[in-house]
Amino acid sequence: MLALRKSKPELGIELIEVPELGLPEAKEVRISVLAAGICGSDLHVYEWTKSYEWMRSKLPVTLGHEFVGEINAIGDEVQGLKVGQRVVVRPSVTCGECTACKANNPDGCRTRDSIGMLRDGGFARQVFAPEKNCLVIPDSLSADIAALTEPFTIAAQAVNIAELKSNQKVAVFGPGTIGQAIAVLAKEAGCRVTVIGKNDAFRLQSTREVGIESTLDWDDADFDTRLNCMINDGAFDVVFEAAGAAPVLAKAMSILEPNGVLVVAGIYGQDVPVDLTSLVRKQFQIKGSFRPLESIWPQMVEFLCQHAERLKPMVSHVLPLERGEEGFRLSIEGKATKIVIKPE
Repeated sequence: MLALRKSKPELGIELIEVPELGLPEAKEVRISVLAAGICGSDLHVYEWTKSYEWMRSKLPVTLGHEFVGEINAIGDEVQGLKVGQRVVVRPSVTCGECTACKANNPDGCRTRDSIGMLRDGGFARQVFAPEKNCLVIPDSLSADIAALTEPFTIAAQAVNIAELKSNQKVAVFGPGTIGQAIAVLAKEAGCRVTVIGKNDAFRLQSTREVGIESTLDWDDADFDTRLNCMINDGAFDVVFEAAGAAPVLAKAMSILEPNGVLVVAGIYGQDVPVDLTSLVRKQFQIKGSFRPLESIWPQMVEFLCQHAERLKPMVSHVLPLERGEEGFRLSIEGKATKIVIKPE
């Protein structure tokens, strides 16, 4: 079968033939992939930034960690799943052996595997996944929207860490899928939300289409004027950084209210300077956000079911696996929001 793989620790990916999958292990299922989204993390892997050097020892590996599929085989010890069920898959696989796992605290596991990064993922016709990582989804939820579950869990984690309050003034840097999802969830929490991009006309348009009316483009001639007008009546209470771009942090801190909160959800390919003097004098809080709690997953499936029609503009392209490399290029060039790959 064809698979979109990271084969070498250098720029690029490959579409190559890999062996068909056999039967799953005792506690695993085999899944026919219906849809798999290209993530910002996949773009970092494509470009081979130093923030993904930890994958080197596992190459080659099939990418794709945002996927939904239908179970077509189950292991001998699988009890809660059946062939024919549609599932989304948590890509982070806990070890089951560490102190946290044995204390029934999987969120505290520090020895993890990662589907689509350290083990083969969903950019192929079939993929293995542990039973414990599969979440059954209703038939009414389309595969394209269900593929947004993983990025929405990332966004929900960031929103929870920010501890948002109704009517707060919120800025989100980065109108990619994570940034858009953060904006949608922040607005749902009753906040006044502005999304900021850079040379991002395409993605800012889809941001407006999902209901976020206030958007700014850093490259527009009137950007500073418009941003200054926004903060004349009070700076932002919370700023989310979902772009992974070094200049953003300084700008984010410059528009924060004293005692404001900066939540960093972007992944950086280089070191970033931080103005610690401003942080101290204005008593800013900087919080990192990464892996969502497992309890967030069913919440986001329910949210997607409730808002599926509204969120359709977030999926800008649906491509066959054979055009996967084209999808990566479109994403890198900012000419897409979420690109969904359909291996079948």
